Amino acid sequence: MDTTKKLNRRETLTQLASLQTSPQPSRQTSYTSSEALLPLITRGIALCHELGQGGYDEITLAAQTLISYLHPLRSIVKDSSSQRKVAAHLLAEALLLLATLGIHREGILSSVHYAEQAFEYSIESEDIELQLIILKRLMWIYSCNRQYKQATSTASAALSILNNTRMPISARTRRSIWSGFAKFQARVGQQVKALQALELAYTYFITNDEASPIYSDYHWLSGALLDEGLTYYYLGQHEKALNAFAKIIPLGTVKPQLPISSERVRIEILNYQTLASLKLPNSRKDKALSICLWKSGIEHSKSLQSELRLTEAIRAYDIMEALWSNEQDVIELRDIATHW
Repeated sequence: MDTTKKLNRRETLTQLASLQTSPQPSRQTSYTSSEALLPLITRGIALCHELGQGGYDEITLAAQTLISYLHPLRSIVKDSSSQRKVAAHLLAEALLLLATLGIHREGILSSVHYAEQAFEYSIESEDIELQLIILKRLMWIYSCNRQYKQATSTASAALSILNNTRMPISARTRRSIWSGFAKFQARVGQQVKALQALELAYTYFITNDEASPIYSDYHWLSGALLDEGLTYYYLGQHEKALNAFAKIIPLGTVKPQLPISSERVRIEILNYQTLASLKLPNSRKDKALSICLWKSGIEHSKSLQSELRLTEAIRAYDIMEALWSNEQDVIELRDIATHW
């Protein structure tokens, strides 16, 4: 991490600390009205999004801060008619980010719980774009937990809203929804639907000056390429998957050449580069490259202390062990393929 990033992290932590007037019902606070409290929480959630892009300590602090906002926001939704929509929107944002971070900290089930609540409050906020982004995230969380029936119904709900709403939806969100739908369809073996959705995603022209909602946790280019790579990976088209991933992080390196949304995503790309490289035809396999990618992926998965990322890395090691069970350089990796 360079000096600028260290400074930005320090500034973020300082700003967040300045907002810790703790909107907890059990503590005294000088903020006696929702009109004063909501701007405080709005800024706090934005800072939590910044922290959520970082490592384990940042993610932990972000999650703790977000949890402290849930009760006061629920109280405002319940008791304030004038501020209900705003509070519901912030509550949906906080729960969505908790779902995203929770899959790494607490596991899939807590992530599902947070995302389901987020969608309920997004309906009350009447923000269609927020609803769509939550449904995309929930669809993927369900599929990661092999809850394919729930994932399918969630996908149908998202597409119904997308196709029938009269509200303006940004091209970035439309691309994100369709690329996410492609990834999901590939995971459940629907090749035709997956490729159709992927093709449709790229029909949406994106300009750099088009704002992306802070809660989307999605970079318009690297996010689309990641979804494309995962779509091909789940379809068994591993060469195409590697090509998509390499447009974000060139093979054999660990540094992205495109902006990405978070450290969580960078490690995901490394892990799936490893997995795709291991599933190439035998004539195309490169053991040295796979080991190089794997070492980086598992090292950073452990540093992040992400159960999800570690599971991906261990899965890759199991494949390596099956492919090269008697190779000493693979056997020596066994001690690294452990929980932190």
